[in-house]
Amino acid sequence: GWVPMFEIGPTQTIWESWSQTGSECHAWCATPGYDLPVYILGIHPTEPGFKHFAISPNIADLEWAKGQVPTVIGIVHLEWKLQKQDNATKFCITLNVPVKGKCDFECPKLSYQFNKELVEVSMNGVPLSEIPDGSERCDFIIKNLEPAKYEIEVTYK
Repeated sequence: GWVPMFEIGPTQTIWESWSQTGSECHAWCATPGYDLPVYILGIHPTEPGFKHFAISPNIADLEWAKGQVPTVIGIVHLEWKLQKQDNATKFCITLNVPVKGKCDFECPKLSYQFNKELVEVSMNGVPLSEIPDGSERCDFIIKNLEPAKYEIEVTYK
Protein backbone atom coordinates (compact mmCIF):
# COMPACT_ATOMS: atom_id res chain seq x y z
CA GLY A 1 0.00 0.00 0.00
CA TRP A 2 2.88 2.44 0.51
CA VAL A 3 4.59 2.10 -2.90
CA PRO A 4 2.11 4.36 -4.75
CA MET A 5 2.80 7.05 -2.15
CA PHE A 6 6.40 7.21 -3.27
CA GLU A 7 5.69 6.87 -6.98
CA ILE A 8 2.97 9.54 -7.34
CA GLY A 9 3.13 13.24 -6.74
CA PRO A 10 5.85 15.81 -6.30
CA THR A 11 6.02 15.49 -2.50
CA GLN A 12 6.93 11.76 -2.37
CA THR A 13 5.75 11.51 1.22
CA ILE A 14 3.32 9.41 3.24
CA TRP A 15 -0.33 10.34 2.68
CA GLU A 16 -2.88 10.86 5.44
CA SER A 17 -4.82 7.77 4.33
CA TRP A 18 -4.52 4.84 1.89
CA SER A 19 -6.39 6.77 -0.79
CA GLN A 20 -5.27 9.98 -2.48
CA THR A 21 -7.91 12.01 -0.67
CA GLY A 22 -6.65 14.52 1.86
CA SER A 23 -3.14 15.78 2.35
CA GLU A 24 -0.20 14.28 0.49
CA CYS A 25 2.07 15.28 3.32
CA HIS A 26 0.98 13.83 6.63
CA ALA A 27 3.17 15.57 9.17
CA TRP A 28 4.21 12.55 11.23
CA CYS A 29 3.95 9.68 8.71
CA ALA A 30 1.71 7.88 11.20
CA THR A 31 0.48 5.01 9.04
CA PRO A 32 3.71 2.92 8.95
CA GLY A 33 4.40 3.71 12.59
CA TYR A 34 1.13 2.03 13.52
CA ASP A 35 0.75 -0.65 10.83
CA LEU A 36 4.21 -2.24 11.01
CA PRO A 37 4.18 -3.06 14.76
CA VAL A 38 0.51 -4.09 14.77
CA TYR A 39 0.28 -6.08 11.52
CA ILE A 40 3.81 -7.37 10.76
CA LEU A 41 5.14 -7.80 14.31
CA GLY A 42 1.61 -8.54 15.52
CA ILE A 43 1.89 -6.72 18.86
CA HIS A 44 -1.51 -5.58 20.15
CA PRO A 45 -3.17 -5.11 23.54
CA THR A 46 -5.94 -7.45 24.66
CA GLU A 47 -6.55 -5.56 27.92
CA PRO A 48 -6.33 -1.84 28.69
CA GLY A 49 -2.85 -0.53 29.45
CA PHE A 50 -1.14 -3.56 27.82
CA LYS A 51 -1.56 -5.52 31.08
CA HIS A 52 -2.29 -8.42 28.76
CA PHE A 53 -1.28 -8.38 25.11
CA ALA A 54 -0.93 -10.75 22.18
CA ILE A 55 1.79 -11.30 19.63
CA SER A 56 0.50 -12.73 16.36
CA PRO A 57 3.03 -12.01 13.59
CA ASN A 58 2.08 -11.81 9.94
CA ILE A 59 5.15 -12.89 8.00
CA ALA A 60 3.65 -12.12 4.57
CA ASP A 61 6.56 -12.74 2.18
CA LEU A 62 9.23 -11.43 4.55
CA GLU A 63 12.21 -13.38 5.89
CA TRP A 64 12.59 -11.36 9.10
CA ALA A 65 11.23 -8.44 11.09
CA LYS A 66 12.16 -6.73 14.31
CA GLY A 67 10.97 -3.79 16.32
CA GLN A 68 9.70 -2.53 19.61
CA VAL A 69 6.54 -0.98 20.95
CA PRO A 70 6.62 1.40 23.93
CA THR A 71 3.76 0.73 26.36
CA VAL A 72 2.80 1.98 29.80
CA ILE A 73 4.22 -1.24 31.32
CA GLY A 74 7.52 -1.07 29.42
CA ILE A 75 8.93 -1.67 25.96
CA VAL A 76 7.91 -4.84 24.11
CA HIS A 77 10.87 -6.00 21.99
CA LEU A 78 10.26 -8.51 19.24
CA GLU A 79 12.37 -10.10 16.51
CA TRP A 80 11.50 -13.00 14.24
CA LYS A 81 13.20 -14.69 11.29
CA LEU A 82 12.76 -17.65 8.97
CA GLN A 83 15.62 -20.08 8.46
CA LYS A 84 15.49 -22.62 5.64
CA GLN A 85 17.74 -25.66 6.03
CA ASP A 86 17.63 -28.65 3.66
CA ASN A 87 14.04 -29.92 3.92
CA ALA A 88 13.21 -28.07 7.16
CA THR A 89 12.07 -24.52 7.85
CA LYS A 90 12.52 -22.88 11.24
CA PHE A 91 10.59 -19.91 12.56
CA CYS A 92 12.58 -18.27 15.36
CA ILE A 93 11.13 -15.50 17.50
CA THR A 94 12.60 -13.58 20.41
CA LEU A 95 10.26 -11.51 22.53
CA ASN A 96 10.09 -9.93 25.93
CA VAL A 97 7.16 -9.53 28.26
CA PRO A 98 7.65 -6.43 30.43
CA VAL A 99 7.13 -6.46 34.19
CA LYS A 100 3.42 -6.21 35.09
CA GLY A 101 2.41 -7.74 31.75
CA LYS A 102 1.27 -11.10 30.37
CA CYS A 103 1.30 -12.21 26.77
CA ASP A 104 -0.25 -14.78 24.44
CA PHE A 105 1.99 -15.85 21.56
CA GLU A 106 0.06 -16.96 18.48
CA CYS A 107 2.31 -18.73 15.97
CA PRO A 108 1.20 -17.89 12.43
CA LYS A 109 -0.23 -20.70 10.29
CA LEU A 110 3.12 -21.55 8.70
CA SER A 111 2.29 -25.25 8.28
CA TYR A 112 -0.26 -24.19 5.68
CA GLN A 113 1.98 -21.55 4.09
CA PHE A 114 4.99 -23.88 3.73
CA ASN A 115 2.92 -27.02 3.12
CA LYS A 116 4.99 -28.69 5.85
CA GLU A 117 4.17 -30.33 9.16
CA LEU A 118 4.97 -28.66 12.45
CA VAL A 119 7.29 -31.14 14.19
CA GLU A 120 8.81 -29.34 17.18
CA VAL A 121 8.48 -26.25 19.33
CA SER A 122 11.13 -25.24 21.83
CA MET A 123 11.12 -22.36 24.27
CA ASN A 124 14.39 -21.03 25.69
CA GLY A 125 16.17 -24.11 24.34
CA VAL A 126 13.80 -26.66 25.92
CA PRO A 127 11.48 -28.64 23.60
CA LEU A 128 7.82 -28.47 24.63
CA SER A 129 6.57 -31.94 25.52
CA GLU A 130 3.19 -31.08 24.02
CA ILE A 131 2.45 -28.52 21.32
CA PRO A 132 -0.46 -26.31 22.43
CA ASP A 133 -3.66 -26.13 20.39
CA GLY A 134 -4.05 -23.58 17.63
CA SER A 135 -6.90 -22.12 15.66
CA GLU A 136 -7.93 -21.47 12.07
CA ARG A 137 -5.34 -18.70 11.82
CA CYS A 138 -2.47 -19.97 13.96
CA ASP A 139 -0.57 -23.25 14.39
CA PHE A 140 -0.54 -22.97 18.19
CA ILE A 141 -1.03 -20.50 21.03
CA ILE A 142 1.14 -20.25 24.14
CA LYS A 143 -1.01 -18.43 26.68
CA ASN A 144 -0.17 -16.17 29.61
CA LEU A 145 3.59 -15.84 29.23
CA GLU A 146 4.90 -14.19 32.40
CA PRO A 147 7.35 -11.24 32.40
CA ALA A 148 10.66 -12.51 30.93
CA LYS A 149 12.59 -12.85 27.69
CA TYR A 150 11.58 -15.79 25.48
CA GLU A 151 13.25 -17.45 22.51
CA ILE A 152 10.81 -19.70 20.69
CA GLU A 153 11.90 -21.93 17.82
CA VAL A 154 9.38 -23.73 15.64
CA THR A 155 10.51 -26.45 13.24
CA TYR A 156 8.55 -27.55 10.14
CA LYS A 157 9.44 -30.52 7.92
